[in-house]
Parts: sequence; C-alpha cells; structure tokens
Amino acid sequence: MIDVLGAMYDLVQKFASTPADNILRAWPDRAALPLQSYAVMTLINVARRGTNSTDFTFDPATEEDGELTESVLRETMVQLDFVGEDAADNADKFEMLSRSSIFCDFLEPYGISPLFADTPREMTKPDGTDQYAVRYVVTLTISYWDETSVPVPWFDDATLTTEVIQ
Repeated sequence: MIDVLGAMYDLVQKFASTPADNILRAWPDRAALPLQSYAVMTLINVARRGTNSTDFTFDPATEEDGELTESVLRETMVQLDFVGEDAADNADKFEMLSRSSIFCDFLEPYGISPLFADTPREMTKPDGTDQYAVRYVVTLTISYWDETSVPVPWFDDATLTTEVIQ
C-alpha cells in the first residue's frame, strides 16, 4: 500500500520552509501545536477512479502457486495547512509546483502523481493564546495505484468430459 502521508511529509520537508519537527499529521487532540511556524497534513476524500486492473503472474517451470494482483486507481485530496509568517509563501509555492514537473519528479518514486492544487485560502484566526495565527490552506489532489496480491493455484493440464443431453 502506498504511504501517502509519508510521501507528503517528505514533500513538505523538501519544498516548504517549515522545520521538519513541525510537520504534523492531523490527529484530533494528539499533539500540541508548535508556537512558531508549522504545517499540518490531512488526508481527505479518497476515491476510486475506474475499474480494477488484474494481473496474474506465475512460473511455468515450477508447480508453485501464481499470484493475482488487483490494482485500482485512487484519487486523494491532501489538505496542507501552513501556519506562521511564511504560510502564504508556502501555500503559493505548493499551488504553483503542483502543476509542474518538479512535484511529478519528486513523487514518482513513491508511485504518486500530483494532479493539481486549489487556490490557497487564507484561514487566519486567533490561536489558543488569543494571538492571531497566520494560516493558509491549500488542497493538493494526487492519484496513485493501490494494489493487493493473493496467491492463486494454477494448472497446465485439464481433463474435460462432455456429454450430449437430449
């Protein structure tokens, strides 16, 4: 299975100015937010696209089971919240690079294709200390093949009997 959040962490670490320790996964009430700039990644709206693709592999020189692999194309939206003085710059950068070969090349080893990002939205509001936390949100839409494999017995000889029924 594709580690989407692991890939998104690496992407934010590489292209945003957010410190690596301040890149968080969205878990309700699981982590205290850093006081300086940080980024939060949230997976939203995972959807199937199209019909399964099926692949069967086996070695005819052995009698071992073959392997059936079912693959489905997934489309996923990843919400990236950037908070801090550089929030707008980070969000703008991600929106721009989402439609470039830079993100395509970076995510290719993960098996992920970036499709596009929406226009960054300003979501500035007071934080827990009643100070304003500058926050910009951008949603990155990606696609990837999700697959699972199972062993399947196979045969190379079969005996078939037919009978005429009148």
